[in-house]
Amino acid sequence: MIKTTHIASTLILAALVAVSANAVAAKPRHAPIKTTITAGAAPAEAPKPTDQPIAYKELESHIGAELTIETTLNTVRRGTLVRYTNPGLKIQLGPEAGGIELEVPAETIRRVSIVAPAPQSATPAQEKSSAKKN
Repeated sequence: MIKTTHIASTLILAALVAVSANAVAAKPRHAPIKTTITAGAAPAEAPKPTDQPIAYKELESHIGAELTIETTLNTVRRGTLVRYTNPGLKIQLGPEAGGIELEVPAETIRRVSIVAPAPQSATPAQEKSSAKKN
């Protein structure tokens, strides 16, 4: 009885191996998808930010600029300069970091770089033309 079960198991196993080998060797039903890339259709690269190191005291005239701040606590923060004072900075972090305003004490700042300059404000002539006179 044991010999019959063993022989039957061996035959079933051999049949499965033969079916598997035929399935692997069979040609695919669908033709492979062909892709062509033309020489002029290279993917456009995103512009890389240019970090320009700047002295801490020079930040007063760069309110609204996008900054990267490296701290002595081994952190790097990137955000828009909201406020500059001698004791510290306030930056608004981007939406990927929660969009919160963060105070950074001046003594913890190791390096500050400008990633994007502040947007230009209105010219003095435009400001004078829209001012109301009393």
